[in-house]
Amino acid sequence: MPHFFDLPREVRDLIYGQYVISDGGYVLDFESNTLRCANGDNIDLAFMLTCKAVANELRTVPFSTNTLDFSTTCSEEHRVTAGRFGDIVMRISKQLGEKLHNIYPDNLSVPDDVWEELTRDHPRFAPYLGMIKGRANKWWTNDQGKLRQHSDWRNVSSTGCCEETPSVFRKFSRAAMQTILAHKDRFSPEPFSNFQNGVFVLGEERRNDDGTEPAHLERLAGLNPDPWEIPTRQRVDGMMNLIRNIEAERMEAERKARRERWDRDCGLDTSLIKYHYSAAAVAIRFLKSLSRDTRLNIRKILLKEE
Repeated sequence: MPHFFDLPREVRDLIYGQYVISDGGYVLDFESNTLRCANGDNIDLAFMLTCKAVANELRTVPFSTNTLDFSTTCSEEHRVTAGRFGDIVMRISKQLGEKLHNIYPDNLSVPDDVWEELTRDHPRFAPYLGMIKGRANKWWTNDQGKLRQHSDWRNVSSTGCCEETPSVFRKFSRAAMQTILAHKDRFSPEPFSNFQNGVFVLGEERRNDDGTEPAHLERLAGLNPDPWEIPTRQRVDGMMNLIRNIEAERMEAERKARRERWDRDCGLDTSLIKYHYSAAAVAIRFLKSLSRDTRLNIRKILLKEE
């Protein structure tokens, strides 16, 4: 009677494939970040316990044989954290854009060689940088005093991203602020301190542009959350405190007040909003948990964005 290892490797691989194949492939259990068979059963890998040789040969076959199925996750346990994390990504993007937009000669006089460095490092944004560098101080007066007349070029496009994708603009604006921070000794202390803390001359008194508590520039430029990340509640709390410099409880109160305002003013029932993690984010989290060698054996991934 022939021994199993007397069979050609190609035949053994066929046997392994028949052993691990699951109708419908493997689906991810979000809570445990592990795979299961599509019918809910645990993946049976008992054959791997036969001997080390079988274990080594069978190790990558489940991934190369089965489709890995990832779906959108919208559970009660995680949707609040998902919504807060989405707020953070948008706030960081908005505040980085505000920092760039509020560079006026009377707020922050940037040396010519720093402008040249920014343009050299970010050539695709050269027109935008040139516009900021060349614009004059603009003011208009009313009964309350002197107010900033904002340029119609506010971050250039309606999306606020210079017609680039949000991720590209975030990367550019963060890098630009890091360049300015690297040259902070070149600026006058008081104007740079005001700029770093988000205080601008907008009228007869110094205040922030939109009335909200601004983020400190160094903390803001140092935060770079991956939009595809699935963070813990503690990580979200930490980032919230950094970008707003207030406690997480106050952030939650503001969030609740904003939703109530939407309900009242826009006729929206925000209780129906279900924040979720995309199937792509769920897949990325799982793939990062695997070794590179294991990932190389995956042949098919199915994303169900619902």
